[in-house]
Amino acid sequence: MANIDLNVSPYFDDFDPDKDFLRVLFRPGFPVQARELSTLQTFMQAQVSRFGNHIFKDGSKVSEGNIAINKTAHVMFLSGSGNTSYPIANARTSSILATIGNLEGKIITNSDGSVRARIIQQPTTTLGTANVGNLYFQYITAKEFDADGDFVYASAADNPGTITTELVNTYSSTTPACVGEITQGVYYVNGFFTRVPRQTVIISNTTHTPSAKIGFRAEQTVVTQNDDSTLFDNARGTSNEGAPGSHRLKQTLSFTQLALDAAEDETFYRVATIENGVMVENVKGNPQYSDIGNTLARRTFDESGNYSVNPFPITISDADSDSYEVKIGRSKGYVKGFEVELSSPKTFIFDKSQDFVRTSNFTVPFNNISNFLVTSSTGTLPGQTGSDPYTYANRLTLQDSDGDTIGVARAYGFYNNSLYVYDVKMFQVIVISNLLSLSD
Repeated sequence: MANIDLNVSPYFDDFDPDKDFLRVLFRPGFPVQARELSTLQTFMQAQVSRFGNHIFKDGSKVSEGNIAINKTAHVMFLSGSGNTSYPIANARTSSILATIGNLEGKIITNSDGSVRARIIQQPTTTLGTANVGNLYFQYITAKEFDADGDFVYASAADNPGTITTELVNTYSSTTPACVGEITQGVYYVNGFFTRVPRQTVIISNTTHTPSAKIGFRAEQTVVTQNDDSTLFDNARGTSNEGAPGSHRLKQTLSFTQLALDAAEDETFYRVATIENGVMVENVKGNPQYSDIGNTLARRTFDESGNYSVNPFPITISDADSDSYEVKIGRSKGYVKGFEVELSSPKTFIFDKSQDFVRTSNFTVPFNNISNFLVTSSTGTLPGQTGSDPYTYANRLTLQDSDGDTIGVARAYGFYNNSLYVYDVKMFQVIVISNLLSLSD
């Protein structure tokens, strides 16, 4: 993505990489310009970016920031005090109405306590102060909540040390869900080593097995004292205390998802691909090295070539009358020195070819096939006159000097005193010197 243009009022950052300036040299007796202070930071950032671009690819993970897919999540729609089937007035007298933020991380139960579940971290877009909306959770018990609604409680006994008063809410429906989670980490994006906070994104509110592209969007913003009050001068006891000062440039990485067929713009950095609930590709599973990665790959290829660590198992089967299916199992290898890994099976569908070409009187050369040099021959090879030479009945028998059959083969043909054969099977003959007796 493109950086925000800071060469505008009131910043006037006129950094020009073509001028090759490296430092701003301040002098006594001359005023410091605001644009010099801004440009000074850009000088240093340019050096960091040049080094970073040599080491990391844009969008690469630097540390932590691991991706996980939760396929056992569920979602219930909290109805708060608006549920006519379960009015809050009928809840336990000691309980108070809970918001989504109150319930996050808590263990909840149904009215009779037969169902227990843990509230997981809610999506970033969730309004924590609301008591109505989607609430994501995982079951602890095998028994599940009634799909038609009920009260849900978070008791002090189930959540020791976190709450002292029982919390209550109502819900009207539950469905399976799938959510993606990213831990806090650092990614190299747009020349900046940017922190990614722990976040959760909704992949599906209806199924455990969705298909989607998971990633984050990078957005740069300018933050002023009107957006963040901590930017007012905090120099207590001075004349400028509480005065507005410099603005801040901020880059935010927001965890999100796209449909598989959706186009990716320059602000979207894909980190994983999910098909039917299975992570088939983890793009940013490891740091993606740039120039140094190319050097390591070249060295690996020079000394080892292309190879597989875990072989790529391939199965081919009919999909329908017009197509066939090629399935590649979990595997890992190195191609041109770069790691290639399939974390789950991948299936491809190809159209069956309906074209054919008829060729007549075409001579096929046989090189490096088995043949016997024949000193004399009589008769005709089996199957050479009016029948199929490749059937079992038309096989050749191979005999030793005593006339005993020691193997069988099929014949391609006889040419220039050489008998060309294939499908050679030799027998192993066991000679027993004494009679054997069998008994129960």
